[in-house]
Amino acid sequence: MFQRVHAHWRALPATARLYVTAASVAGALLAALGGGTWWMLERAYATSVQLAYSEVDAASQRLSDRVQRLFDQLNQTASLVKHYQESGGGADLVAMEKNGLLVPAGRLSMALADQTGQVLGMTEAQGAVPAGAKHVADRQHFQGSWTRTDLAIAQPVYSDVLKRWLVPGGKQLQHPNGKFAGAVLLAFDAALLTEGFTVNDSPGNAVGVVGADGIFRSRRSDDRQSAGDQVDGDQIVRAVDRTDRSMKPAASAIDGIVRFRSVTPIPGHDLYAVVAVPASTSMAGYYALRTKTLATAAFGALLILFMTWVLSRQSLRLRRTVMQKEQAELRVYHEKEMLEVTLRSIVDGVATTNHLGRITYLNPAAEAMTGWPAAQAIGKPVSEVICLTHTHTRERLGLGLNEFARPGAQPRPARDSVLVQRDGAHRSIEDSAAPILNRNGMAVGAVLVLHDVSPAKKLAAEMSYQASHDLLTGLLNRAAFEVRLDAAITTQDLDETGVVMFLDLDQFKVVNDTCGHVAGDQLLKQVTALLMQEIRKQDTLARLGGDEFAVLLEACPMEPALRVAEAMRRRISELQFSWEGRSFQLTVSVGVVPFKAHQYTRSDLLRVADSSCYVAKEAGRNRVHVYDEADTAVATRNDELDWYSRLQKALTEDRFVLYAQRIASIQEGAGGHESVEVLIRLRDDEGKIVAPIAFIPAAERYGLMPQIDRWVISKALAMHAGFARHSTLPARFSINLSGASMADPTLVDFVREQLAIHRVSPELICFEITETAAVASFDVAVQMINRLRELGCRFALDDFGAGMSSFTYLKRLPVDYVKIDGAFVKDMAKDAVDFAMVEAIHNVAHRMGLRTVAEFVQNDVTIEMLRGLGVDYVQGYGVEKPRPLDDATRSEPPPSFVKPMALPKLMAA
Repeated sequence: MFQRVHAHWRALPATARLYVTAASVAGALLAALGGGTWWMLERAYATSVQLAYSEVDAASQRLSDRVQRLFDQLNQTASLVKHYQESGGGADLVAMEKNGLLVPAGRLSMALADQTGQVLGMTEAQGAVPAGAKHVADRQHFQGSWTRTDLAIAQPVYSDVLKRWLVPGGKQLQHPNGKFAGAVLLAFDAALLTEGFTVNDSPGNAVGVVGADGIFRSRRSDDRQSAGDQVDGDQIVRAVDRTDRSMKPAASAIDGIVRFRSVTPIPGHDLYAVVAVPASTSMAGYYALRTKTLATAAFGALLILFMTWVLSRQSLRLRRTVMQKEQAELRVYHEKEMLEVTLRSIVDGVATTNHLGRITYLNPAAEAMTGWPAAQAIGKPVSEVICLTHTHTRERLGLGLNEFARPGAQPRPARDSVLVQRDGAHRSIEDSAAPILNRNGMAVGAVLVLHDVSPAKKLAAEMSYQASHDLLTGLLNRAAFEVRLDAAITTQDLDETGVVMFLDLDQFKVVNDTCGHVAGDQLLKQVTALLMQEIRKQDTLARLGGDEFAVLLEACPMEPALRVAEAMRRRISELQFSWEGRSFQLTVSVGVVPFKAHQYTRSDLLRVADSSCYVAKEAGRNRVHVYDEADTAVATRNDELDWYSRLQKALTEDRFVLYAQRIASIQEGAGGHESVEVLIRLRDDEGKIVAPIAFIPAAERYGLMPQIDRWVISKALAMHAGFARHSTLPARFSINLSGASMADPTLVDFVREQLAIHRVSPELICFEITETAAVASFDVAVQMINRLRELGCRFALDDFGAGMSSFTYLKRLPVDYVKIDGAFVKDMAKDAVDFAMVEAIHNVAHRMGLRTVAEFVQNDVTIEMLRGLGVDYVQGYGVEKPRPLDDATRSEPPPSFVKPMALPKLMAA
């Protein structure tokens, strides 16, 4: 078949073959031109859309920050009124308004209402409550303050009196007991949210603040200010996610204008900052580029057609003689080769040379990069116009054009170099070169391509700096400090000592909370300047985050290191930081850890330094703590930190287990239940059981006890039914509660929910709280006990007698049982004072109608003595050792302790 096609092709006249070939080439070039134009326009469109979204994203973030600052200002004003109102003296809003304490002045009205919605007072400026209104219980901003303790922003309302839109808000007032006492009501001009905010100078921009309900609190487009406009709230919330945005702008549901839109949430409020710019202005550059590109493509297409026609005509003429044909083909080949190489490199700087190495062409980019105009450069040696040096050594580099004179020479790949411009300036580039070959494969010139990488290198340098430095203070950040610390640990001489210091500002939070983050940032800069004065050039000072700093002193003995630490401490303590008329005295806690090469891993060294700083802070602050191997305080701190992570893991992996110890009745008629105290244990990674004395202190310090208590309650109630099946009497569980859980207002709801889920009668649950925990927050404890007893649960006061005011508090605590502290019970058979204490506690408790439980009972002698005193229940190893709550042997009937045994001689004595 190929032979037949070839035969038909050869049978065609030469002119026809030429026309067919020319048409095919022209078609291919036109297709390539069209495809390239389409691809370029698509890229340009995507870039323009990205730039438009970048503009509105930045603007919406600015608007969000601005609105947040306004809300913070309003919240501070409301908090001031709340303070005056709750302090007992009452807040005189009119006086505060006249004294300029209600800001923003002139744009804000305020009122006070009690818990029933009765209006107590208002400013002269109107709007916070409707004109003439005496009750506001049905108003949204009053209702919003019921459940929120911070500032609640409601939907906008139009004031017929003021003839403008207002945005109402409310902040909760509280009684001293924490109950709702009313609200501070306010209303501010809705225009405050958007007025004066500009995106760019183009018309048609729209900015606004909208709620998740889709109602605009304020909206401004050009000179039109409005509020209350309704849009799709779900669409607004979804627009916060910027990962899958449409490349096409959407038409506004309000004015129909097609815009690019960005939505940014306003922290702390269910509101969003919305900024939209018209596509007609943000895409104007693209539309102009598209027109220019299409015109250029059309011109290129005409040029291709024209060149095809010219070449065809020339080829027909050149066929008349062989010499004319060879010369014409050679000229066309050279022009085609130069055109193709130039087109491939036109984006970068491009220069062409002849076989003598002299410049024949510079494109505009090459002119700008070298500083040589093309008219002056053409004809000059290429080495004079393009001077390249090594990136690091600055040695002169050859262009390598001589290599192209050899047959079969290949293009030289790109390399990093520095271009020395005509005026002596340096520019980082990547240069490459390729030969221009004739039909015989011999080089007749070269093309040099210069790619400017200066912006990319500058950006890389900036990103590298930002990745290793704290942008506020200019110090190294944590990651960079750890790199230097790794180097010091591994490369320091074995006989040299290095020192790591951790510094923590003691009163920084006071400045931050009182004066704001701007003041806090200024303080950190001043502290940085003071610390820098005390270290050597080779030392490292870093900011780890917040108000924490770290210092690395390499090759520094302890004596001068301590002088540096003390000097830093003294410098900070002498600093008087002033901000807007306020003065603050700061101190710093410093932890100092010396180290030798390879003595610690980086993580261990940082942990010890952090713990040493913590010990300094715990010891009273404004001091230096030096760590040594025998430092028990730091070791305790590290153990607690280890326990914190282990407890988190135990909660996540359900590694806790429940044990139980029997509480036995020793009096006739005191039974009726099979009672046990539920105890918690921890199963470690090796499967061993860990007693609570090892981990409870760490759990209390790091606030994990409420989680652990809830786990115990949920697990114990889930196991109650299985335990009860092995008992002939109703099973009662005694569950310990920590002081932290007693202060948790949601605990009662959790207990109620768990009782319902596991179908356990509340009277079968007795909660225990230690006397120490009850006394620490007495009123809170009484309130929690009453609420749990209202559910039907019982309550026991554990370890009674250990406190100093036991009988005083016992009279006021609404408990059912008193558990006598084991410290008195265990030796009462040998110690008359302990015996008397147990007797006294029991007698007082019985006089108050409470049952008594003796703890730490170890033998029958003690049980008999307790029975003789009339104590109701006993607990301890003499009754039963703790064992797993799900122990199958519990199905065996437990021994009875009710029947009296013979009175010991010691008791008779």
